[in-house]
Amino acid sequence: MQKQGEHLNLVQTAARSVSEILSKENMDCCLFGSLAAKMFGNNRCPKDADILILQRPGYPTLDAEALKRLIAEKRPKNFYLKMPKDPEAPYRILWFSLRGPPPPTKASSSSLEATDAKPKQRNHRLASECKVDILIPGTLSLPHLPATRITWIEDIPCIPYPVLLLQKLQSWDDHRNMKGDDLWKRKKMPTDAADVRRLLNLKIVVQENVVKPGIEIVWKDAELFDDEQFMTVSRRRVRKYCEAHPDRAAEWKRLGFEVGPVDDPTDDEVEVVKEGAGGAVDEEEDLDDLDEEE
Repeated sequence: MQKQGEHLNLVQTAARSVSEILSKENMDCCLFGSLAAKMFGNNRCPKDADILILQRPGYPTLDAEALKRLIAEKRPKNFYLKMPKDPEAPYRILWFSLRGPPPPTKASSSSLEATDAKPKQRNHRLASECKVDILIPGTLSLPHLPATRITWIEDIPCIPYPVLLLQKLQSWDDHRNMKGDDLWKRKKMPTDAADVRRLLNLKIVVQENVVKPGIEIVWKDAELFDDEQFMTVSRRRVRKYCEAHPDRAAEWKRLGFEVGPVDDPTDDEVEVVKEGAGGAVDEEEDLDDLDEEE
């Protein structure tokens, strides 16, 4: 539990640091993913920080790679870039550490250049650094969210709960439909399903963020869901989720979703993956879950 607390503090500090850096650059941001779910009340400890960058009109627009470099340049004592496993890949991975970047290798003379340095002990890695994923609107159907719609929790900016819930549902569905070389990623389905369940169980959060504003109003809010196709697909995902987890159908129905079976012969049925099953872990995938399952 102490290790979980230390890692949670690490990823929260990373998120606050990114927010501080971008604020000085006239940009906004908000968390989504597991850290945002934790801020709303989910009990699973996040492994990294997933951050949506919101660039203001009238300022130069940067892509995700330029944003990573900017963050690393503004606070090189804590942020640094690492090489992906494919050295020819057009992207780098942003990391955060309270102890500073690892010593540069021969191929890397500064913390701003991607390094292939890896910690010798995994436990040291858990305690000392975390990955920071930087995304821009449109990626994964993330919205072009106005800064006024950001939800602030403990001085950390978070994506609104309704968007987070459907984004978590999207993760479950994406992993459910993995094929070929990515088939092993289906093992993440139990974790995704548990995240959705826990978010649905946050009764006060659901009341304040969905029921109180009005169910019909929330799901038709163009500022939260500026991709109509995303909402169409989300409604189908809810029905598929309820087929797999019928005990959750009542919660979704109360939120205004249809929960009947999906009659679509083109949909690929996926066998149930038990928790703990799965294949080899890709070296660029997230660390193993830090939480203790309920």
